[in-house]
Amino acid sequence: MSKKTAVILAAFLAFWIFGFTDTLKGTVLPLILKEGTLSYSLGGALLGFTYLGYFSGTMGSVFILKYSFAPYLLFFAVLFSCLGAFLFGSSAQAVFLFMAVFIIGIGSGLIDVSANVTVKMSSSPEKLGRNMNLLAFFHGLGAIMAPAFAGVVLGKTSNWQIVYQTAALIT
Repeated sequence: MSKKTAVILAAFLAFWIFGFTDTLKGTVLPLILKEGTLSYSLGGALLGFTYLGYFSGTMGSVFILKYSFAPYLLFFAVLFSCLGAFLFGSSAQAVFLFMAVFIIGIGSGLIDVSANVTVKMSSSPEKLGRNMNLLAFFHGLGAIMAPAFAGVVLGKTSNWQIVYQTAALIT
């Protein structure tokens, strides 16, 4: 396998993680609200804070990519998303939940930009369109798998935090 193929496959995996972690919060949010950890208004703010992190990550990636190689940024972006997922599953206090979703959002924004750049730079012109479509496919696949994964985990335990802790470990 060539280096370019390995980098493209890594971008596909990163986009799967992006779709998975992005959708997972919607699956557990009703449990968080039911538990009383957050009110409905704070739950909505939590989702908004995720997107604030996402926008920060996408905008920040422009500056980071001036000084860094896109596949390296992709690696750190995945680490950010996984760290945010672990922190989210390890806390029940609102301030830490907000910090965790912001970190997940930053990681997602960084993945979005760096994976697209990585695939664009590593694909031959005749395979670029196919690889970009595959990138979107893997995001969708992660988004489809997240609720199913959460359902399996929640079938074993009713603790929403275990969903995120397990997700952080497998991603």
